[in-house]
Amino acid sequence: MISVRRADAVCIMLLTVFTVMCLHIPAIKNRANRLDTGSRHAFAGLMLLYYSLITAPLLLGPLRLASDAPAVLKPVPFSTIVPMVRDCVQNGIINTGGLENIRGLSDIAMLFRHSARNLAANIILFVPYGVLFALHRPSLPLWKGALFALLLPLGAELWQLLFTSGRTCDIDDVILNYIGIYAGFASAMRIREAKTERVLKKKRAGNNKTEQSR
Repeated sequence: MISVRRADAVCIMLLTVFTVMCLHIPAIKNRANRLDTGSRHAFAGLMLLYYSLITAPLLLGPLRLASDAPAVLKPVPFSTIVPMVRDCVQNGIINTGGLENIRGLSDIAMLFRHSARNLAANIILFVPYGVLFALHRPSLPLWKGALFALLLPLGAELWQLLFTSGRTCDIDDVILNYIGIYAGFASAMRIREAKTERVLKKKRAGNNKTEQSR
């Protein structure tokens, strides 16, 4: 389970804003004034790699030494999610005492209860993976995006189990991370389809005007 510290909260907020900006990457044009889709896909791939490097310490560390205790395995689905959701429903998501601890931007996450922070972080942190993967490989069908959304968090949890210390390898992490990645992938694909449809409508409207003027 990702435990959101103050510095992590800033990282998550900035990377979320970055992901939204990536959805509006301006079209790169070549000399023929046509969309250079290859350049855009390559740029999205580089951003995906960059994002992976930034989040790697949160997901894959710290490495376990020979004398360290192994990670804890929690294989029962929803054993973590249900208590956290119940806590949010019963006690709310706002930490009423959090206002006293705010000293800067990095403390904003303290406004929310621990359960709400962890649930949100394990979803939001993985949304950019889905968005950038969709921008990098826009021709992939949704089922392949769903497969990517499953394999990435599953691989991260297996890494934590085998090579880290002080972490909890939780199947609920895989579930929450999957929701985040797939939501990002599906949203980016839907936005792309909507933009493509608008472009086609404009072209059809332009062709109709040209035929009417003849």
